[in-house]
Amino acid sequence: MERKASKTLVGKRVKLVICHDVFSSVRSGTEGLVEDVDDLGSVRVLWDTGVTGKLVWEAGDRWMICPKPINNSSK
Repeated sequence: MERKASKTLVGKRVKLVICHDVFSSVRSGTEGLVEDVDDLGSVRVLWDTGVTGKLVWEAGDRWMICPKPINNSSK
């Protein structure tokens, strides 16, 4: 699991472990692309479902960085 957040997270894919935002429609296991990390460490993610939302470590939200896909092409 990722701890805190830094600007180096921007552009990486993440997988939601848990989000404590009761208004969020995003469920555990959903993947998305990190669009921004603000000065407070809140992570803005564009989820594969089309929803954009923020993750906040201090609020108990947890995520994992997705591994890079392996290129299996034979070219």
